[in-house]
Amino acid sequence: MSTFQKHTPSAHSFRLVCVVCVALCGVAAAENQTLKFHYTSTAGPPIESTQQCNTTVVYDDQECSRSEARALAKCHGPDPTEVNNTFLEYGCGACPPDTQGCKEFYLSRNMITCQNTYQPVQDYTFNFTCIAGHSTAAAEHVVPCSVQGTATDIAYLREKAVCHMPNQELVDNPYTDYGCGSCFYTVTSKTQTCLECAAGDADNCNRYAEPKIQWSCYKGGTSFLCQGKHAACFSATQDYEGSDTLLLEGGCGTCTAANFTAESCDTCTGDMCNSARAAVGTWLALTVGVLWFSRLL
Repeated sequence: MSTFQKHTPSAHSFRLVCVVCVALCGVAAAENQTLKFHYTSTAGPPIESTQQCNTTVVYDDQECSRSEARALAKCHGPDPTEVNNTFLEYGCGACPPDTQGCKEFYLSRNMITCQNTYQPVQDYTFNFTCIAGHSTAAAEHVVPCSVQGTATDIAYLREKAVCHMPNQELVDNPYTDYGCGSCFYTVTSKTQTCLECAAGDADNCNRYAEPKIQWSCYKGGTSFLCQGKHAACFSATQDYEGSDTLLLEGGCGTCTAANFTAESCDTCTGDMCNSARAAVGTWLALTVGVLWFSRLL
């Protein structure tokens, strides 16, 4: 069982069993108490060695807590989540200041050992696949990808596996590349044009999606801005004799999307492709409206 020392203002020092800690702390006068923890830590390199650690903790009488003391007794070692970590040192105490790749560990419940257990570093390769190419060429094109590095567990390397793709919610996105790894743009422009997805749990996470584009259609006698994945406009057929204002005015998208039948509606593709017929339809819609209003007079 681990032990600690309690130092009072006198010159005497007593070594007591840990379970007596709470009782002694409560009896003491309103002054700081000094507790010393003795425990072992993994040391290295070499990794086979261990070392004795001594941590002194000072407490206020009113807040004496063995769990708090335990939390202040630390050791350090390489961060197991860091891929290609160059920090390999194990030892007592906190991490050295401004050290990359170091992680702090705490005492085990037995209060005898620290939790910086040695974890062997190995070379791993995690394989996965991504969609690759540009625009429609990427729809069915799958390529092998991999992430390589040294780590204590391949699970950490798995988290580094990503694919990239265009942000298809962005209208007229100039970025069209699909492929392995991170986006090639900066963080600022990546947010706007390129997105990444986690490939560690599922291959081909960057599924191809048709880009969102912008075009114009003739609607109600004027040019109307449209957005979608296919540039299409609708208008009334040449022989349409009805009075549906929405159909006569024309608009964005297909006849089917606008809930019109092929007998009365024509779909065309391209920017402003319905301008001629929609202009006639608008004139007809106005004429019908005037005639209907004149009957009420």
